[in-house]
Amino acid sequence: MELELPHPKYRLFFERMLCRNGETLDLYADLFDFGPIQAKRSAFARIRTARLNELVDRFGSICMLQFAPDCNVASGLCLDHLIPLSSNKLNKELLGATTFRDADGNFRKAPTESFGSNAPRNLVLACTNCNSFKQSKFLDCATIARALQYGL
Repeated sequence: MELELPHPKYRLFFERMLCRNGETLDLYADLFDFGPIQAKRSAFARIRTARLNELVDRFGSICMLQFAPDCNVASGLCLDHLIPLSSNKLNKELLGATTFRDADGNFRKAPTESFGSNAPRNLVLACTNCNSFKQSKFLDCATIARALQYGL
């Protein structure tokens, strides 16, 4: 069964980000959850500490992202999503949505969409610096490949 994405342009974006050597996006289906963001955030709050401790026990004090220019585990460790729970980046960059006026005439940002899951493979150890630097950005192919090498 093929992974269903909210917009056709997203498939190419995620294939370029994740897939190598003839892989299909279906191999990465567990990284995605397009369900309600609040439900995903509540679920994450319930599993955060246990998953963080599990990863530290398994891999030690490392940053699996090594993404920020000032990556340093001395800044602290936290749990981060490889595919962010939500983002408006794809709406802005792929679909051309920027700011808009709502019904009351107020300017609003491009709508945010739900993307990432709380699946074990989508949750990684990150130093606080990398977590803060990443925010809700989508990572480059090399950073995701490096994080997934841990066999999560």
